[in-house]
Amino acid sequence: MLSVEDRVIHAIGVIVRDLEVRIDSTFEELNVDSLAAIEILFEVEEEFDIVITTEVIREMKSVRDVVAGVEQRLAGDTKIAP
Repeated sequence: MLSVEDRVIHAIGVIVRDLEVRIDSTFEELNVDSLAAIEILFEVEEEFDIVITTEVIREMKSVRDVVAGVEQRLAGDTKIAP
């Protein structure tokens, strides 16, 4: 079974296909604009069957931030969902 980190990296990689996605990659390094951020949000939500608000995804600046957010949501942190 893949780790949360591996699954997030894969989901982001689906959107930023031509770039190497690492845990320390920032969205700036990956050239993630607002449209790509929304696409990443959808991919991550689908991968984990969770809901993350767009406000939360806007605060995330790196792959590590997304992993932390997903882990919090999976642990039941309702601040990440409506």
